[in-house]
Amino acid sequence: TAAAKQEAWADGVENPDTRNSVIEALANGFLRGTDTSLLVPYINRFHEAILPAWNSRTFSTLESINAFYPWVLAGPELRSATQAWLAEHADAPAALRRILRENLDGVERAMRAQARDAASA
Repeated sequence: TAAAKQEAWADGVENPDTRNSVIEALANGFLRGTDTSLLVPYINRFHEAILPAWNSRTFSTLESINAFYPWVLAGPELRSATQAWLAEHADAPAALRRILRENLDGVERAMRAQARDAASA
């Protein structure tokens, strides 16, 4: 449900006291479900949260928070949002930019696979 997604997000991304193992478990549940439209608002929320998380949390915690990246929505909207973040944050730490570039690479691979599937159907 939308409420469950919000609760997982709040505990996993916004709560600085949540342990990394719990963040990862919350992210796994957050990305599951049959109604992926519930994740659409989190495209922007993820991109808004990642730099503040970088600035206030450990690298290990940031890696756990990155598990909230809504990769199950691999498509033009997620690709564009990630590309925009990278363009707007050219001065962000190199390690953080690398994480976002790796997320983008995964989205682009998924989109190529989706295009091939569509072409062969």
